[in-house]
Amino acid sequence: MLKTTGAFISAAMVLCAAGMASSHAHAAGAEASAKSARKPLFSSAASESLKMEFDPETSGTVFNQVMVNYHYLAGTRPGSRDLVARETITTQYSDALEGRESTGVVELFYRRPDGVFPNAVDNATTVTGGDELFFDFDHWTAKTWGCCDAEPFFRLYSFGQHTPFLYSHNQYAKIEVPNAELERYVGVVLKGQVPTEEQTRTIFGNHERAMAAIIYGAPGMPMQKILLEPRPGTPEQDFPYHTEPVKIKSAAKQDEYGYNDDRNVASVLTMWSLDPYQTKKKSSAISGVTIVATFVGEKNQSVAVTINNDKFGAVKTSGVLRVVGAEKTSREVSRSED
Repeated sequence: MLKTTGAFISAAMVLCAAGMASSHAHAAGAEASAKSARKPLFSSAASESLKMEFDPETSGTVFNQVMVNYHYLAGTRPGSRDLVARETITTQYSDALEGRESTGVVELFYRRPDGVFPNAVDNATTVTGGDELFFDFDHWTAKTWGCCDAEPFFRLYSFGQHTPFLYSHNQYAKIEVPNAELERYVGVVLKGQVPTEEQTRTIFGNHERAMAAIIYGAPGMPMQKILLEPRPGTPEQDFPYHTEPVKIKSAAKQDEYGYNDDRNVASVLTMWSLDPYQTKKKSSAISGVTIVATFVGEKNQSVAVTINNDKFGAVKTSGVLRVVGAEKTSREVSRSED
């Protein structure tokens, strides 16, 4: 009986296995047929390469590294399109020298009406100092690592644009309105920490005495900035030499402060007070917030700026800093002495 039962069980198992094999074969055939019917949309491969060379001038090893990655970003808002972003970071450094040289290239491939992404690049932007690149649904960020005592430097770009809508040292802040597709970004910059002369001219223009800036921007919106300079007679040892992560304050109690997964963002202010589901009207601009920037030195300098209808309002400073041209304007309304 045991043998008969065993044989029966064995036969049943064989039949079951055969049935499963047939089922799997049928499924595999159906999957292969489905795959053969699929329409190719985009195909490419990420890669990484490393080249090492001996440098007789420094008796060191020079490293040349190239990394290529791809990011698919769905166009979730009216007027936006799905796209693939190809990032290429080329880095050169030596074990005999400090610092590194990096170049980042972002190439965009937009989905066509037929659903296919083109083989040719639709838009390309090259950034110097592109040590790291980060991608969000409506913009991308280039980060330059600080050498020695220098702070990291950020540039935020709208897709398809070649000039940043925001610059910032350290970490920048984000303001968001729920259910309104409304975000704003705030950064602070210290002239002595800006990596290149070209970037310094872009931010500070011909204002030679300007040494710091508060910047407010968003994709598709003109950048706004307030330039700051030391008060006349300020000794150089009192000049700030570092920044702290920028802070945002709201007058509305229901607004919340928090953090997100983006390690480059110092904090996020979620403005439930402007949520159209609660206010019954859709907001298109930010109001009722105050930007607080702190510049670090022998004595810390703080600057508070109000935002109303997406425009800078009253400015309050402490310490040695004042708004550029404050002797000719009433924008700087008060000052509290240390």
